Amino acid sequence: MEHYTVLWRGPFTYDEVIEEEGYDDDEDLYAIAHIPPRRGPRTLYVGHSFRQYVADRLKQQPAIDAIYEKYGERSVRYYLGRIKLKPGQRRSEKRVADIEAAIICNHGDELEFNYVNTVTYSGRDLSVSHRGSVPPRLRDFKTSDWD
Repeated sequence: MEHYTVLWRGPFTYDEVIEEEGYDDDEDLYAIAHIPPRRGPRTLYVGHSFRQYVADRLKQQPAIDAIYEKYGERSVRYYLGRIKLKPGQRRSEKRVADIEAAIICNHGDELEFNYVNTVTYSGRDLSVSHRGSVPPRLRDFKTSDWD
C-alpha cells in the first residue's frame, strides 16, 4: 500500500490565490470550501492542477460559478495542497489524479460539486493523510477499508 500525506495551507480568498498564493510548483491539489459565519464549514470540491499553477487552473474552473451562485462569493475559501512524496517517488499526473480521485471517492456526496470525477479512481491501493490547514471535513483514509 502506498501512503501519501497532503500538506494543506489556507484558507485563502479567490483573489489571494490568483494574485499571489497559487503559484507554487509543488502544489497539485486544491479544495474549495464554504465557510459560513453561522453554520459549520464544509468542503465542496477537490481538484488537481498537475503541470499547471493552481491559480491558472482556478481561472478555468467552471464549478466556481455554480458554487458562487449557490453559496455566494464572500463565504467561499480555497485551500492549496502539496503531496509529500517519499524519496525516489516521482510526481506524475497519474499519481496525482489517483490521489485526487481517491479523496473524492472517499468523501462521496459530501463534495457536492465533484460530480464529474466521482467514478474515475483506478484502484491503486493507497492511504491518504491530511496535515496542515486541512480543508473542513476532509478525513484520513485507506482504500483497503472501503467495502
